[in-house]
Amino acid sequence: MTAPIKPNPPKFVPGNRGLSDAWKNYFSTPYVSDTLSRLVGQGPPVEVSSVPRPPEEDPKLQGGTTNAGTLLMYERPDDGVFTHELGHVLDVRSQETGDALEVTETLRAIFNTKRPEGFTYESATGNLPAEYVAETFRSAMEIVRSPKEQQQRDLQLSERSFPGITLWYNWIQQRLNGNKTAAK
Repeated sequence: MTAPIKPNPPKFVPGNRGLSDAWKNYFSTPYVSDTLSRLVGQGPPVEVSSVPRPPEEDPKLQGGTTNAGTLLMYERPDDGVFTHELGHVLDVRSQETGDALEVTETLRAIFNTKRPEGFTYESATGNLPAEYVAETFRSAMEIVRSPKEQQQRDLQLSERSFPGITLWYNWIQQRLNGNKTAAK
């Protein structure tokens, strides 16, 4: 077993390739150690490894998620990239635990019915519904982190380009604020 990263019990642990010092420091930021850790839930910790460069065949790759839900991050820590990859983990785990399953299934159905015009993200994996789930999670987290007085406006604007993003926003808010009601 590898040494845990904050908090206790750990929500993120070093994977088999280890973590750079920059990534170790990143896991002690409040965004990761408090906010994202609370979204991981009660399941096993997320394994994260880092390597300095992406593979030669895909030099623009910034991170990746295995089918087992482990993360491999390239280059330096970045909130957007890490949050997107964590969205993949939550998607995979929703299939196993049922937590967030309604959110992820609805987002996949939205994507599969008619790919939203605002979604231009491309993936080497070709699994675009999974990318939509992860990218809407990342976008919803950006809104959650924005000033409270902007959130509803930003959410309404985002919903036009990324239908279903409100589902992630509400799910995130419920986990961060207990079971209080989020956006309507």
